[in-house]
Amino acid sequence: MTPEEWRHQLETLQQQADALTSTAQWPGTLKEALAILQASLEELHVAEEDMRQQHEAIVVAQQAVMVAHQRYQQVFDVDPDEHLITDHHGLIQQANQAAAVLLATSQERLVGKPFALFVPREERRAWRTWLATLATGPRRQTWQGLLQPRYQPSFAAELTVVILPVPQGEPLQLLWLLRDLRERLQAEEALRDAHEALEERVRERTAALAVETAAVKRLAYRMSQDLRAPLVTVQGFLRELRAAYTMLCIVLPPLLPALEVPQRTAVAQTLDYDMPKALEFIETAVTGMDSRIQAMLDFSRR
Repeated sequence: MTPEEWRHQLETLQQQADALTSTAQWPGTLKEALAILQASLEELHVAEEDMRQQHEAIVVAQQAVMVAHQRYQQVFDVDPDEHLITDHHGLIQQANQAAAVLLATSQERLVGKPFALFVPREERRAWRTWLATLATGPRRQTWQGLLQPRYQPSFAAELTVVILPVPQGEPLQLLWLLRDLRERLQAEEALRDAHEALEERVRERTAALAVETAAVKRLAYRMSQDLRAPLVTVQGFLRELRAAYTMLCIVLPPLLPALEVPQRTAVAQTLDYDMPKALEFIETAVTGMDSRIQAMLDFSRR
């Protein structure tokens, strides 16, 4: 009975009660009964008003729920991620457009189908076993495996499922997020290939560098040996020059008084300054060359 029909019946009863009260003289007992009836009708009027207000509130709430549901459905449909809603057996109840495209089946045809149809046969047993554990496991779980759209080859996918909150006693509902892993796996494979190629280049470059280093060491060894012999000769000549200089320092000073002043000054300058400086310069150069040759030899032996 609608609120309008309920109000109409109350008004009819009220009119009949008013007519009975005003048109006849009733005995005391009936008169009291009519008064009680009037009071009851007034209470029913008050209850009817409360019911009407409650009904209006319920209507407003229902309209709000419908608007919210429509908005949710719109958001659900246009969400770029692939979403499904199933019962705890995996029976599809809702699917958005992205999921329909991924599974190559229209939204209307997806509803009512078991999601297991899109799992390859060789993986269905493992998938159903995992599905059976969802009700007793964590509210959010993830499964990785293969999905197979209609009339298309299977592909790697990741399924994330969340148990939706439902009123107590209502059937369990599962919200699914489907992720196509093909692009990610291709990117990971490309990264692995690039890493392997880089490692191969490093190995090749290391090998080439080892060959070049060995060649340089051989060259350094030959050069050190080739330079060592002339250096030894120069060192021998340097010792001879030192001995000759020492002899001159002994022989020439007694003869200087017999020389003229310019000659005596030149000889003294040579003995005291020019020859020691020249010998020192040669000795320093020979020592430096010897150090370099030894460094080259040490490098070639590493």
